[in-house]
Amino acid sequence: MILFSKVRVPVPSAACGAVEMYVSRVSRTIARGSDAGNDWTSLHASPRKVLEWFATAGFAVSGRREMLARFMPCEQRLASLDQLKREVRPALAVPRFWQLGGADYGFDVTPHLPYWLAMNDASFVPLLVPTHQMAHFSQALMA
Repeated sequence: MILFSKVRVPVPSAACGAVEMYVSRVSRTIARGSDAGNDWTSLHASPRKVLEWFATAGFAVSGRREMLARFMPCEQRLASLDQLKREVRPALAVPRFWQLGGADYGFDVTPHLPYWLAMNDASFVPLLVPTHQMAHFSQALMA
């Protein structure tokens, strides 16, 4: 039984012209006290909209509201992701994001990968979002 599916994201500056990512087929709730749920849907977000989103929204690791803050890119993490320009690496996990309320969002892993993809002209930025919030994310992040 295959527990994940792969997605190839075209990125002009990446080794081989793309970054390979995977979507886990095993869904689980990773947010304490959120209504993110277990049902996740893949979204192909617009890179331009993702950059606008990161510039204006608040983000909280694991949905912990006490950690809510604006996204501040870490140069070290971005430099580490720049290795994708020189070498093909094993598939990376598609990150999960969910709306906490208003312009505040929770996430399961660092938001640097979607930011890096958007900054490096990816054709799209894959994200996993709760199925019941798909309309919100589609309106906010798709062209």
